[in-house]
Amino acid sequence: MRVYIAGVLTALVFVLGYFFVAKMKHQLDGFGTEMPKYIEVAIALADTAVNYFYVFLPLLFFFFKFVVGIVMTDKPEMED
Repeated sequence: MRVYIAGVLTALVFVLGYFFVAKMKHQLDGFGTEMPKYIEVAIALADTAVNYFYVFLPLLFFFFKFVVGIVMTDKPEMED
């Protein structure tokens, strides 16, 4: 179960990074103003993750698997 949750979260991050950030970048470039640094960093990180997905995909997957494992093991057992 943890692997499926980690896989879905990984796919969601990459889909959002690929489609959403690319569209937002295009819209923000159309304004002709300077973007805040944190938006520039987010766009650069998303571009790097999409361009080097073969490095980031396994890292992101194992990160989510680790986080989901921590969250699921902290739940108290249900009593009958």
